[in-house]
Amino acid sequence: MEESNLSIGRNALFCHYQKAVTDYLVIALMQETEAVIMTNGLTLMPIRHLDLDHIHLTVRINLREWEEQSQVASVHLAYPKQERVQG
Repeated sequence: MEESNLSIGRNALFCHYQKAVTDYLVIALMQETEAVIMTNGLTLMPIRHLDLDHIHLTVRINLREWEEQSQVASVHLAYPKQERVQG
């Protein structure tokens, strides 16, 4: 599959951060994409990198609310922006 280029890898990013006194956990699904860079020897080299412009799904969890099992929603989903078609 790697050689056939039929599948694109997906990666999960887990990020724990604190804002004020609240802890959050962010989970994001990102795809790898291919690009070409120029080396110091002026040759082109294919590389794979995370495509940060096209994050598929992001979840932010308020860990304090999650632990307290609060009735307040503690999970927030963020979907990528949809491009508008002009026509």
